[in-house]
Amino acid sequence: MSLNRLRIQDFRCLQQAELALHPERNYLFGPNASGKTSLLETIHVLSRGRSFRTRRSRTLIRHGCEGLAVFGEVTVGAVGHRLGASLGREGLRVQADGEKAAGAVETSRLLPVQVIDPEVHRLIDGGPEGRRRYLDWGVFHVEHGYIEHWRRFRRALSQRNAALKTPDIDLTPWNRALVTAALPVNDARQRYVARLTPVLSTLGTALLDQSINISYRQGWGADLTLD
Repeated sequence: MSLNRLRIQDFRCLQQAELALHPERNYLFGPNASGKTSLLETIHVLSRGRSFRTRRSRTLIRHGCEGLAVFGEVTVGAVGHRLGASLGREGLRVQADGEKAAGAVETSRLLPVQVIDPEVHRLIDGGPEGRRRYLDWGVFHVEHGYIEHWRRFRRALSQRNAALKTPDIDLTPWNRALVTAALPVNDARQRYVARLTPVLSTLGTALLDQSINISYRQGWGADLTLD
């Protein structure tokens, strides 16, 4: 996958910009507050339909303007795709190849991104939710069928949590549904960590002159089954 061209209009401090990008690597130079991070932010909006810096999308619009627009040309394999995101009075609209995109799943398959910023340390010293989110996005890009397993798991978990609010209810059906949905998610996460471990070890040796190891710890004992 490569992002070949990027057009930006009225995004934060960027009034208008168009870039032809190298398919392998690109470097951004400039003084503070010149828009380097904002440019990276536009790519994240194209991929996931939201910013990695704020949940308030309206703050992304350049001061004094009514809306913003970002367009990108992507090559996946040998196939070209066009992505677009616009934000105005009607809210955020994201398109893929001229059609309304069915959420971040569709656009992030065409343009996968991973943010490494000063807050990345929270992946280690923050709560487990951030690590699960990191795992899930990684698995999603490796196993495209994973998103359906994840959705079934989230739906089963939500339904079981709702059932817990009903006194004296038999949770057996919800427990069974949750177990059925959770096992494929757990297995996929384990496979992803197994693939990631040797890569991380190699990078640790090359950059830090020492091996780095990670392990996956599921929510129940290794000698137990979820059901």
